[in-house]
Parts: sequence; C-alpha cells; structure tokens
Amino acid sequence: MSLELAPRRNVLFLAKLFPWPLNFGARQRVFHLARGIAAAHEVTVVALDAEPSPADKAEFLSRSGCARVTVVPRGSDAPRAANRAGIVARAAGKLQSLDARLRSPLPPFVREAWSDELMATLEGLRADGAIDIVYATQSWMAEHARAAGFRRIVVDVDDLLSHLSRQRAASSGWHRRKPIELFDAAKDARYERSLPKRFTRVVVAKNEDRDFFAAVDRERVSVVPNGITLPPAPSAEPAIADTLLFVGTLGYGPNIDAVTWFATDILPLIWNENADVRFNVAGFGTAGALADLLRDPRCAVYESPPDLSPLYDAAAVVVTPVRIGGGTRIKILEALGRARPVVSTTFAAEGLGLRGGVDLEYADTATDFARRCVELLRDRERRRGLAAAGRATVAAKFDWVSIERELPALVSRVAEQGSARRPAH
Repeated sequence: MSLELAPRRNVLFLAKLFPWPLNFGARQRVFHLARGIAAAHEVTVVALDAEPSPADKAEFLSRSGCARVTVVPRGSDAPRAANRAGIVARAAGKLQSLDARLRSPLPPFVREAWSDELMATLEGLRADGAIDIVYATQSWMAEHARAAGFRRIVVDVDDLLSHLSRQRAASSGWHRRKPIELFDAAKDARYERSLPKRFTRVVVAKNEDRDFFAAVDRERVSVVPNGITLPPAPSAEPAIADTLLFVGTLGYGPNIDAVTWFATDILPLIWNENADVRFNVAGFGTAGALADLLRDPRCAVYESPPDLSPLYDAAAVVVTPVRIGGGTRIKILEALGRARPVVSTTFAAEGLGLRGGVDLEYADTATDFARRCVELLRDRERRRGLAAAGRATVAAKFDWVSIERELPALVSRVAEQGSARRPAH
C-alpha cells in the first residue's frame, strides 16, 4: 500500500520527556520520531515531564506537525517515604521491595517508573476510543499503555537497559548487594527479550540490538537509527588546534565514567606531549563531581549551554571515550556532521558502521587514545581528511530527514499487523 493511499491513523505518542527544546540527544530522537509519524498521521503527544512554557509547547507543535500535546507531571516519592518513617516501617518496606523483585514479572526499572498520573491520563484516552496505535518511547511507558487496555503498541527501545544493568553488575565488587544486582540484570534481560511478545512491534536503534532478540521474534523488531539534523555547511577549522571537546548529558553515568577516565588517565599523557592543550566538557544538566575533577585551568565545563556551536567551532578534535552504556552516541554523529575529527572508543561507536582511520579514529586504551589525539592536533591535513569523510558518511546514513520518511509506513504496517501476542505474564 503506498503512503498516499494508506489510511490516516490516530497515533498516541508517549514521550519519555517533553521533546523541546532540542538541546540533548534523547529529546532529539523523540522529536524526530514524532515529527516523522505526524507527516502522515494524526499524532497526540503525552509527555511525562515538568510543565513547559506555553511558548515551548506552541513551538513544538508548530515544528513537529503534531496535533496536540499533554504534559503529565512526574510523581513524587515523598509521601511514600514519609509513611515509612521508623525502623519497623523501613524494614517492612525493604521486605516488600524484595518480594516485588522476586515475584513481579516486571523488572525494577519498570516498577520504579510507574506513574498513577500517567495511568489516569491514558485510561481517559482509552475511554474516548479514538486511538488506533500507541507509539511509546520507553518500555515502561508501553507497559502503562498495555495496562490501560491499548492493544496495538509500538515500543521504541533506543537503549537496552539490560546491557547497562549487566555492565553495572559485572563491574561491582562482591558485596552484599552483588547477588541482587546479578538477579536484576538477568531479570532485565529476560524482560527485554520478551518485548516482541508483549507488544505489537519493537523498534531499536541499531542492528546489533535487533540481534539481542530471539531469532523467532526478530520479524517483529524494526531498526530506526539515531540521526542528526545535518548542518548546511561544515564548521570552519579553529585558527589554533589546541582544544579537545567532549559533549554529552552531564549527569548520565556512562558520560561521567568517560570524562573521569579521560581526565584521569588520558589527559595527563596528552599534556606530557603538549602542555597547552585545553579540554572542554559540555552538555545538558549539571556537572556535579566532574567540576571538581576538571579544576585545572586548562579544563572547562559548560552546563546546559544554549548553543553548542561556539564550542564545536573552537574544537580541533572531539573525543568520545565512552566505555559503558547502550544505544548509539548521537554525540559522534553531531561532531562528524559538523566536520570535526573524532577519536572514539570502539564501544562508543558500536552500531554506527563507521570506518576506523577513514571516518574517525578508534582507541581503546589510555595510551592509544592520547596518541591519536596528539597526532591529530599536530596534523592539519589528517584532521581535514577525517572531517570530510566523516561528514559525508553521516550525510548518507544518518540524516533525520531521510530517517523520518520511513516512519509513516512503519505505523501503517503496525495498524495492519494487529495487536500483540499477549502472554499471561
């Protein structure tokens, strides 16, 4: 069925956060998914977040093409904490939490994100009967839709949380919480592998994540990669090649680990070769402990900058020393789209299909990472070659304009596919 002849569907789009302004990667993916679907369908957005300004709401609707947006406030745990005051009550709470861990089919990250306010909103929309399909941008949001009685549900899992919980359990020492962490990691993986059975379709951001699911379920798993809005022209080179840049959400654990590793183990090796090199860190949120780590006057932290362009313009090389986490790193695509040479761990660029030595440089030890950075800072032609090749690859594979064009047809296929197979648990 061609897109022009496909029926226009009423889509309820569940956003894990209000997708405007586009000042960090998670918001960008949510925004472009919604805009792509809205190109051919009627989209109602429900976001779980703090109430935005009327101007931001209006701007989002104007730029996305969505029909309407409702923002549901995040609930508070304060009443529950107050009700558990006292030693006996706290002990009872721990026993209940352990019992829920053992008995519930849902992992902790789903249970802990539960929102009565979101459920009330979804039950009201379900009662109206006007929604054909739900597109949820987190598995815990999809579970809310399932509990509210919706049947055709797409769950967008751009970041497999079971990968992160497995990494966390593997890296922790053998203390009293280790058995619980291992149990939770196994439960997270079992739950996420069940998603194609719980919902009509699963969407992931890379082929490697599609391979995580059982072969029999992969026909119900689609890949919608992360992308960027490609700048119309590459950024000019800085006059002096002496600045390295890291961009990422500042409070996110894998980014904290990346900056800590770079500042502690890699940057001193770079300074041994060139003491004038500067290191800038920028991203949405607050820096917290990173501010203490980067006290050297050659380092600077930029919290929630309104515009990253000046920082990219000043950077000779962008670094992504990420060692843990999941999903795909939009920060790499943004740097390449701006024609900035990148030095990255192999892990950080997993799933992007970027060519080492052509699109960017890979380094997985502190010594290699420092060497790659120093070499690039010294070699202008090498920086130019990587920048040109990396930008061309991003333009061909990761431009949001091209990615968005595929989304209306995906929604139409889901409408024809029917509801999910629904296991008892």
